[in-house]
Amino acid sequence: MKKVLILCDSHGTKWGATGYAWRVKDMLTDFDIDILEYGGISLNKIVQDIEKSQVDLESYDVVIMGVGNPDIHPRMPKRFMNLLKKFRLTFVKDSYFSIPPVVNLSYIARIPFFIFRLVVIRFIHETYLDQKSFLYWIRRLIQHRTKKIVIIPLLFVNPLVYTDRHNRSAKELNDTLSELYKDSFLRDEFFQYNNYKRYHNCDFFHFNDTFHQKLSNHLVKELRNYKI
Repeated sequence: MKKVLILCDSHGTKWGATGYAWRVKDMLTDFDIDILEYGGISLNKIVQDIEKSQVDLESYDVVIMGVGNPDIHPRMPKRFMNLLKKFRLTFVKDSYFSIPPVVNLSYIARIPFFIFRLVVIRFIHETYLDQKSFLYWIRRLIQHRTKKIVIIPLLFVNPLVYTDRHNRSAKELNDTLSELYKDSFLRDEFFQYNNYKRYHNCDFFHFNDTFHQKLSNHLVKELRNYKI
């Protein structure tokens, strides 16, 4: 039985839809599949957590990496967040200025804060990691040898909402990763933004069930074709 580990950020989870990680697990019942979810977590913290918890990546036949999207997404400025802490508003996180991927009471309540975020990120650009740091942590993660690594490209967001900075970084990093890891990086027409932009959820960042099913079909086909 092939042993597979899926490392995913919120795109692979059940946040707003049944993510690709869980769909692949359900579709490949003849595989032994583990899932590690890191929704909204920066790549450096993911790597440190894996190393601290001593997850044995080398014990897997395939490791699917669907992480890094939170790192290139525009964030509320640290100066602003630190100012809130001075007023003892420590409960307010960056996610407080985001909207969930489905419409509910929380979605409606957060709209004013989300609009404030969209104004701020047009003047101040901050992310969890810059591109140099991003690539450092990717290399550090991939240095743990496995029989096969599959890298899911960084996904685009709606540029009219979040500006085009996220997408520019995604394209540049995808181009670099595809050169560095030619045998691991997924290349397919499916990952062209024009082919999946209509599947955005209500937060214009995450994706709906149709997208995840298409991505899952693609991953299942890839896993079936790998000779391990």
